[in-house]
Amino acid sequence: MKVLMLSAYDQPDKFQTRTFDNAKELTKFGHDVTVFTNSFCHFSKTERLRPKEKYRVENINGVNTVWMKTPAYKGSGISRGFNMLCSFFISIVLSKKIINECDVVLGTSSPPLTSIAAYIISRKFGAAYVHEIRDVWPDSLVLLGSISRFNPIYLVFKWMERFTFRNANKISTVVPFALEHIEKNGGNKNNASYIPTGISFDNLKAPQPIAIRENEINVFYIGGLAKVHDILSIIQASEILQEQDINLFKFTFIGYGEEKEFYKNLVNSKKDKNISFLPPVDKSQVISTARKADVLIHSIVYTPLTKWGSNPTKLYDYMSAGRPVICSFNSPNLPVKDADCGYSIEAGSPQKIVQSLIKFSKLNAEERHLMGLRGYNFAKENFSLNQVARRLEDLMLEEISELKQS
Repeated sequence: MKVLMLSAYDQPDKFQTRTFDNAKELTKFGHDVTVFTNSFCHFSKTERLRPKEKYRVENINGVNTVWMKTPAYKGSGISRGFNMLCSFFISIVLSKKIINECDVVLGTSSPPLTSIAAYIISRKFGAAYVHEIRDVWPDSLVLLGSISRFNPIYLVFKWMERFTFRNANKISTVVPFALEHIEKNGGNKNNASYIPTGISFDNLKAPQPIAIRENEINVFYIGGLAKVHDILSIIQASEILQEQDINLFKFTFIGYGEEKEFYKNLVNSKKDKNISFLPPVDKSQVISTARKADVLIHSIVYTPLTKWGSNPTKLYDYMSAGRPVICSFNSPNLPVKDADCGYSIEAGSPQKIVQSLIKFSKLNAEERHLMGLRGYNFAKENFSLNQVARRLEDLMLEEISELKQS
């Protein structure tokens, strides 16, 4: 099976890697996979290509990777819209130049233009078109208060969403409760499948017990440092602990984000010596880094976006590391609660974080180990990359078979 995957934002080694993870796994299954992605990184705001390069083709872990030269941008204004348009047209042009034949074209959204480009390319090759939902755009923007339903931009994005739903042969969604939304907006929910982000368990052995250190419990947060991640609640939890004269917990934030300097300055102003910040680590180092912690913390501000469920990749990494997890998050799907591998608490509650940490501190070494091990086993059974990629493969092969019979 020859597969072309379009993703504007995914990277092969850090930040957001889902497309490349699935592509790498599909190549292991014997398929020929090509990924088109933007050269300008949405997360680090850095450019991969040299000034005179229009595109670059290279093989990364067996995956044919095409870096498309796209313009730089900041924020979500006109420059980002221009980047989306350029990515849309360049991917169509390069597909004619680079791709000779194709059985399946998968396009991720957001941005929706990426998936529409996938549809256009699929028609050229007579290939199956798979639309992948990463974010329920543009309704998520309305729920966040970023845009009105009467805004022309919303109406354009809404048309794009309905277009992809109506024309997709198959739909893959990372959020588990989007089926009714798909059907309400012109899609066929029977053609949709929930396929979460997978975690590679290649060479990942079960966690070993960690010795209890006297007078110190290391609490790690690994990931983005933006407002949505509710870093403030964790900082406030540390402040509450100090007010209670509890200095047992050492918080370490490992990651990137536009708010990182703000949080560092805030911590410095409070003279909180129990909090430190470290640079981000590559995707390949996340789990080994997480295993250095006694307990991991995942937090998201309260948001109505979770009505469709969530795809907390960071949480899957935590669970795979086999360490207990404190999850401060409101969502219909709560893996930590399902796995019984930590504490699932409401979003935006520093006091609940404190209570969970104190409960954790009273566990002995074996109880902590078994709690983390339950998370590891649950993640392996439900989010293994091999298993997830097989589901994506099945979806693609099923549609290829149906197209041949029609």
